[in-house]
Amino acid sequence: MVQTSINNWLFSQDDKGNLSVTPPDELRRKKPDLLYKYYGLSENSLDVIEQLRIYASNPYVLNVPFDAHDSIIQFDNIDAIRQIFKGVEIDPFIKSILNTSPEELKELASYLFRLVVYSRLGIYCLTESPDNLLMWSYYSNHKGFAIEFDYNAFPFKFHGPFQMNYRDTFTPISIAKGGWICALYQSTLKAKDWTHENEWRILPEREGQFGMGIPQLNVLKNVENATERYFEITPQCIKKVILGNRFFNPDNEFLFKGDHVEIALQENVELKNRLLNGIDRNNLPVEIIYRNINGFGLKSTPILLKRIDDKRIKLTKNVA
Repeated sequence: MVQTSINNWLFSQDDKGNLSVTPPDELRRKKPDLLYKYYGLSENSLDVIEQLRIYASNPYVLNVPFDAHDSIIQFDNIDAIRQIFKGVEIDPFIKSILNTSPEELKELASYLFRLVVYSRLGIYCLTESPDNLLMWSYYSNHKGFAIEFDYNAFPFKFHGPFQMNYRDTFTPISIAKGGWICALYQSTLKAKDWTHENEWRILPEREGQFGMGIPQLNVLKNVENATERYFEITPQCIKKVILGNRFFNPDNEFLFKGDHVEIALQENVELKNRLLNGIDRNNLPVEIIYRNINGFGLKSTPILLKRIDDKRIKLTKNVA
């Protein structure tokens, strides 16, 4: 067992390589049984329904500048650096860096760390809040969807979910604590401005001989035998799909017909049809977000969608 405590948060790796985070008692939240992911409506986001797979990011492509920031780790121990990168099969340019002087290696270690350690670990961001007004606004403009996941059903190896550690400032961790402990601390620390997200993170682990690439970076774009950052799931992992308040545009797509609403698709017709077809194919329950008329909140209600043709859908409440 390897452990380190920082600001009363305990970060651990057991003898089997399993990672854990223990917050201080006064901050600890109950781990939810179900977690949620917000998606905008796009070609890439349809993967979760059409291809039944999730994408586990490398820190280089996270959308918050300070998320898993390299300065969180102090690369102050040359022996620990060499141990972490020892035997890594990666681009010849990266391998050549390991033969530079100790001082040069320390300077380059933060760049190498996120390439090498996160070739085995990905980051998948989830939340315990399916009706967060801010998150619906800036992740999908209310036109996308959310997925309710039973993460315990994920068929791949992963660590977590870990409660995020929201702080005004951070205490750096020494690389001497070990690569995976450092990655665990780095990937679960976030600026306090984001507390409202109630985020939990899962770190999927790529098992096998070859690690995951980062196609967004030229230096690793063509690494031989690198795997993609996708992890396969099953329909049983998805408990329901929640459509945003404006997924169907009420101004030009709603036709009210007594006891039901008929949807006449006008916007993003192909993407909407693909999502709805995937929902049908995988027999997934559906809800839709609506505004709480007694306040500023959002609520969701179960619905039934019945296809009339490729542009028209009958929507009724699911009262079962």
